[in-house]
Order: sequence, then C-alpha cells, then structure tokens
Amino acid sequence: MSWSGSTAVMANKSDGSQVLSVDGRVGVSGIGLGIEGNAQVLSIHNDKTGMNIDARFLGVGAGAKVGLDPSAIWSAKNADGKAALIGGKAEAHLKMVEADVGPFHLNLGLGLDTGAKVENSTVDVGALGCGVKVGRKIGVSVVGNEFSVDIVEIGKGIGQALGWC
Repeated sequence: MSWSGSTAVMANKSDGSQVLSVDGRVGVSGIGLGIEGNAQVLSIHNDKTGMNIDARFLGVGAGAKVGLDPSAIWSAKNADGKAALIGGKAEAHLKMVEADVGPFHLNLGLGLDTGAKVENSTVDVGALGCGVKVGRKIGVSVVGNEFSVDIVEIGKGIGQALGWC
C-alpha cells in the first residue's frame, strides 16, 4: 500500500528523539486501503549504530487495513514496489513501550488487534489482541503484548557475520 501521512512534533531533539509526536496515514493501493493514527509522549529513532532502532513510549494507536494482493504471499512488495497485503485487520492499542531493534519487535501495553492477513510474506491471525505470526516474521501476542522476530533479517545478519553476504 502507498501511504501518505503527516507528523506533528512538539519538540525535536538533536539525538533523534521526539517529544509529544503524532502521526496519521491514509493509503490506497491496487485493491486495498488503510488508515492509521498514532500518538506518543516520546519517540526515539537511531540508525547510526548500523542497527535500526525505533522506540515509542507512552502512546496510543488505532488503525485498519484491508487488501487483496496475492503477491503478499511470496513477497514484501508487489510489482509496483508497494507493500502487498491480502486480508484485513483492525487495531487499537494503549502502549507503554513499542520498539523495533534490528530484527526484533516488542510491544508492551494493551491491544485489541483482530483480523487475519498475509503481509510481508507473513501470516498474521488474531482476535482481541491474542494471536500469532508465522512466515518471514515469527511472533506471538497476548492481549496486545507482542514479541516477534524477522527471520530473514536474522539470516542476513548471520550471513554478514560469516562473510557470506
């Protein structure tokens, strides 16, 4: 899906963190559409270490996506280079911490994600915040608390460490 959005930031610090940030996105691509919004007290982004780090603290978020793009089964992107999705999911969260550190994703808080989709070569099924992800990403969520791992990124890291990539 092609997303467009806006971000409002109350304070942008030189270390890459943002205080009181709000963002929203609406997207339409092929046979799909989505909408989402997020707000958090503190947001940190750092990619200077060679490992991408994104963390958000004390926030709320809500959104919904639906799509019918079969290329989602075997690829992260469709022929147009846009994110591929088949299925649908609605999400609502109160977040204490949400962090992406390299291939790892962690969300602590309360969430009521419900739906079934294939996106980014990953099957994601859940109801009322409890569910599983299987595919490129492997993960589990319980009442919105989620831990997942991108196994392709883990493989790339191992390959680089061994000099294969």
